[in-house]
Amino acid sequence: KQWYQRRVRGEEAREVNRKLGFYNSVKKSFGLEPYILFPNHKKAKCMVWLRTSSHKLKMETGRHGSKVLSLHHRACDSCCTDETATLELLCQLPFTELILEDEIHVLRDCPAYQELREASSESLRIALDTNNHVDIFNQTLLNDSMKFVRNIFRKRFPKSNI
Repeated sequence: KQWYQRRVRGEEAREVNRKLGFYNSVKKSFGLEPYILFPNHKKAKCMVWLRTSSHKLKMETGRHGSKVLSLHHRACDSCCTDETATLELLCQLPFTELILEDEIHVLRDCPAYQELREASSESLRIALDTNNHVDIFNQTLLNDSMKFVRNIFRKRFPKSNI
């Protein structure tokens, strides 16, 4: 436990490892999370994917292989053009930021999932709107959050068996 807290949860690791960005924004203490023991394993799996960034959102798949240096491979297909040449040119312009398909964007901002956000509970919508992402993993919102995250992954990856 102490090794984990020093190496992974330490301030140095948080600053150096950008991949842990979302994880560090929602994980504030060391311990077992309630969704791990949830009886619906598919919903729990989706929460684990989201929390540990082990999903197939473009922010993660765009990090690998020849794509690693090209930010346009991480752009949201729903919010940006899918023309590679245009995205490459935009990346070269100063003061241009692509809309990246990462956890925060998918949970809170992407219009492709607006209908799912509107169908979720008011408490969950408030947590998402106020950037309080820790709350979506709390026991009180857990069932709503798990359903919401699973529906996002179902919509984003329709051929998967989630």
